Amino acid sequence: MKLPPVISVKRRGLLLRLVGNGFLQALVTVAITLLIKSTFDNYLNGSASPAISLWHASLGFLCATAVVSWLGFRERLDSECIGQDYVHELRIKMFAKYCNGDLRKLEQQSKGAISLRFATDLSALRQWISLGLSRLIVAGVNLVIALSMLCYINFILGLSVTLIVLASALLSFSTGKKLRYTFVEARRKRSFLANNINEKVSSLATVKVFGQRQREKNRVKRQSERLMAAMFDRARAIGLLRAITEGSTVLASSMVLIVGALLMSSNQATPGTVVAALGVVNLLMQPLRHLGRIYEYRLNASVAEEKIKSFLDTRPSVLTRHRRERRGQSGLRLKEAAFFSNSEVVSLGVKPGTTIAILGVNGAGKSTILSQVAGLLKPSSGKILLGKNDVCKLKDSALRQSIGMVSHNLPLLKGSIRNNICYRCPNATEDEINLVVKRCGLAQLLDSLPDGLETKLKEAGQNLSQGERQRIALARALIGTPELLILDEADAFLDDEATALFSDIIRGYPGIVIMATHNIEHVVMADQIWLIDNGALCWNGPREELPMNLYAELFEAKATVVGSRKAEEGTDV
Repeated sequence: MKLPPVISVKRRGLLLRLVGNGFLQALVTVAITLLIKSTFDNYLNGSASPAISLWHASLGFLCATAVVSWLGFRERLDSECIGQDYVHELRIKMFAKYCNGDLRKLEQQSKGAISLRFATDLSALRQWISLGLSRLIVAGVNLVIALSMLCYINFILGLSVTLIVLASALLSFSTGKKLRYTFVEARRKRSFLANNINEKVSSLATVKVFGQRQREKNRVKRQSERLMAAMFDRARAIGLLRAITEGSTVLASSMVLIVGALLMSSNQATPGTVVAALGVVNLLMQPLRHLGRIYEYRLNASVAEEKIKSFLDTRPSVLTRHRRERRGQSGLRLKEAAFFSNSEVVSLGVKPGTTIAILGVNGAGKSTILSQVAGLLKPSSGKILLGKNDVCKLKDSALRQSIGMVSHNLPLLKGSIRNNICYRCPNATEDEINLVVKRCGLAQLLDSLPDGLETKLKEAGQNLSQGERQRIALARALIGTPELLILDEADAFLDDEATALFSDIIRGYPGIVIMATHNIEHVVMADQIWLIDNGALCWNGPREELPMNLYAELFEAKATVVGSRKAEEGTDV
């Protein structure tokens, strides 16, 4: 997928203003050049009163300084507006792509890598546009006009300075391959370190319990040292590039003095011409320095562009639907659906008011199947329909009204308890909130908190116990009474009181309930059973008709496989 164009209709006006800014800066440079030449020649020739000449020159320089300062201010402001506007557009596009991305592929990417896309990569693009491309426009226009003016005043002096500028540009480009390599390496090392630290921050308890603090500290130390070495290489390459730029400005000034002296000795240039040429070179030092940095920004941005393009190429898991969904209490239907590529297709229907218990050993594919029923993942083939709507093609407005889900893969978010409960239904009334608070047994918890519903939760609700988090997640799924309620081990970590409330919710729920559970009491409450083995629906039907021998054989087979593996390894079964 292509990135948005920098020169869009919205940003075109700002870019034209930058071109005009560069043109005006060049005119000021030309005016200063002519003023210097005229002042020195008149002063040395005595054609005008020295006091009046210097007074006029001082006034002219003062006005030029004010104009240049104002133009520099406008250049920075306009360039930042362009960069921020572009990054804003791209950030929204990336986030929308992320929300619609294939969950299987997104889960394979680390949080650190995704954070780099939104932070480091976007920052690199902003620098290129605000400090690179914008300055290239202004400095380029300024350089071309100023050097042309210098050639007009004295062709030999102008040509000397122009050749030095071109030689500097060629030398800068010759460092590109090395510079790009150092950028890529520094970025790779930074990504490794960020991924490792993000993982350890989220699983610090695991590190401490298993006594691996020193080991992890050593690992971070090694990664940090590698990053430090990569950053030194990067700084060395950047330093070489800047040395070329700085050297070219000094060389240009020296060349003007040497060539100017030779020209004055042969009466081909006046002192005013040489001084004016020196003034032009000094005025061009800032654009020349900018040109050196521009190449650095461009190389950094090119690496970021590749990463962002690969991020945007992630295929969506949810397709946009353009017609209105037919809502209401509807049944669930599997139409020749296969949950995995190697499983058989299934066609069945579920009426409203039905409770389904999904049974299977750990790793059988229960959570994956529930995610497909919820529309988070697409089935390998066929369709899963809620009423007449494909769950994978439901718009957000219909999705949040039709489906509620509790899963360990759906953590609570930072913010108040109220916002978490109402996350699926932001416009829920106080009566609806109070109803789910009562049904999920949250009243006692809220009474014990100073701010009640407005209590702020940390990331993933880490300032609450697992049972308290599970109750809030259940309330979030229940609010608004969705047509389809999906419960993935939602009864885990609940105490006896909460388990009883959970049973009441299942028993009286008007819509369809599909739950994965290991609690036999909740299995007995189900109307239908789906028996899962290796991602395949190997049996489904009324609970009373469940062939217990098939269920027992499945679990016994799994236990036999595990036992044989441990025996081969020489461990106790």
